[in-house]
Amino acid sequence: VGQVTDRVDDAKRGVAVAKNALLADLDLAAAITADTEPDLGVADFNGEDVGYSAALVLGLPLNRKSERNEYRASLIRLERSRRDLSRLHDSVSVEVRRAFRRIELERNALRIQELNVESGRRRVENATLRVDLGEVSNREVVEAQEALLLARNRLAQAKSSLAISILEFARDAGVLRVDRNGYWRLPRRRGPNAEQPR
Repeated sequence: VGQVTDRVDDAKRGVAVAKNALLADLDLAAAITADTEPDLGVADFNGEDVGYSAALVLGLPLNRKSERNEYRASLIRLERSRRDLSRLHDSVSVEVRRAFRRIELERNALRIQELNVESGRRRVENATLRVDLGEVSNREVVEAQEALLLARNRLAQAKSSLAISILEFARDAGVLRVDRNGYWRLPRRRGPNAEQPR
């Protein structure tokens, strides 16, 4: 975005320069001459030998076709750069919204996996209790433990996916920073109720 914004600023300056070229020119030309004898030093002259001349040169904008063409071209470049900036803003806005929706989906998936892990723990406890009571075989406990392990693995995957989604959101929003040690850092929200990414 910064580079496109710089191009807009450059185009604005180009318009100002081209517009200035269409104005009338007023130049001041001045000269001082001093006659000396060939056999005298450079500083050996009197004030009567000094001549002064000055002139004002006015250039009227009567035939400025090339300048007018350049001015029109600069206006076109400015409008094109503004359109490019607008399209880029729209594109970034879409990407940020998409990344934010991904975060919400990953958070919901994480909550579901947390519930699955809790359900798996209860199933293991229940199966262990029923084995102790002689109601079921050890196979019931083994299956419950395998299901709990699978739920824990999916929970770890959900946490990883959420972390990646948060980083992608920060990247697209332009708030992802790298500290002096090369670690990614997200800006901390201020306030007692600020929620940090999990």
